[in-house]
Amino acid sequence: MRASWVEVSTPRRPRSSALARVVESCVAGASSDLASGDDARARVVATAVVKRGASALGAASEEFGGTAPRGLARATTARLRALGVSDAVVDECGRRFWRSSDGAEVVVPTSSVGWLTHAKAQYCAARRDGNVDAASERDGTGRATRDIAVGETLTVRAEESEGDGGSGGWVGASAVRAEEGERGDGLLRWLTTAAPAALRSKADGSVGVFALEDVAAGRTLDFSMKRVDEIVRGSPLVGEEVHGKLAKAFRRHGAAGEAALERLRRRFPFSKTYQTFPMFGAFDEITTLSAISHADEPNLAREANAPLGARFVATRDVAAGEEFTLHRGRDCILEVPGTGGFLAHYEWAVEGKEAPWERAGAGGRARGGIDYSKWDDVASSSSEDLD
Repeated sequence: MRASWVEVSTPRRPRSSALARVVESCVAGASSDLASGDDARARVVATAVVKRGASALGAASEEFGGTAPRGLARATTARLRALGVSDAVVDECGRRFWRSSDGAEVVVPTSSVGWLTHAKAQYCAARRDGNVDAASERDGTGRATRDIAVGETLTVRAEESEGDGGSGGWVGASAVRAEEGERGDGLLRWLTTAAPAALRSKADGSVGVFALEDVAAGRTLDFSMKRVDEIVRGSPLVGEEVHGKLAKAFRRHGAAGEAALERLRRRFPFSKTYQTFPMFGAFDEITTLSAISHADEPNLAREANAPLGARFVATRDVAAGEEFTLHRGRDCILEVPGTGGFLAHYEWAVEGKEAPWERAGAGGRARGGIDYSKWDDVASSSSEDLD
């Protein structure tokens, strides 16, 4: 399994048709994004005008397809606590996914990918007069019920009977009920070791990752994501492309493409030559790991002897409600999309150095002696068709 995971999670250059599909998915989902809320909860807001009938949320991750063992499951809070799931994690599941009006039942993800990947659907509150119709959208794109202005909070239209709590019942409605017995408990028990972390608002208007409970110094927190179905299928999770060729693909979509490309660069890691991106799920989803802020003296450090993992150790006691931080120039590696790894990304995002694509076309690259300037989106003597 370990060798299979390495194979699947290694970035690959996609075919032109696959690249076009991924770029189109990214641009289509560029009309909204997560932003901070006034109650320490991340919200989904429009970043561009969304016309009535247009997609407001982008495609949802297939992880939330509603079928076990992938997706989401309903369970009673009593059952979860009996299995050893902490109160903080149970409460966060109710806050983020769904809880019944009496609080006795919540929806939980059935894998770490559901816990550590944040789809915008999970942060849309449900309202009877919601401005997004998601009930009939099996792919999770959500259609605007009216024109939505820039900065307006997106809310999902839901019937009053669908409940309240985390996402108001939209995400919860697609969950399967975890059956009684060992097999059903297997869908839930992994939460006992889930990293007690969640997205919250920050004073500067951004979103960070905060501890849900007290974390003692020396405790290991696993932010790795394992998608067993992809491992079995052998499909790559991560793609990569030369900066210039990717920029060319995005700029075909005009201003919307430029905005989507900027979001991609800030959210996903890159090297001096390549930009990485996810091959599955929505481009505008984020991972918990990608949202952890940089600090020169962080409270997390990468676990030793874990070259392929995203396992971190608390360097000191971290109190419930405190923000998790790490040193992105030292401890981030690429295992899954959104880890924020690669030194070039750190130098650009943290140190403010010139981006690799700004230096495009300077001449020969060290990579095998090949002149990669012809791949950059600048004037070149090469007539090679990059498509």
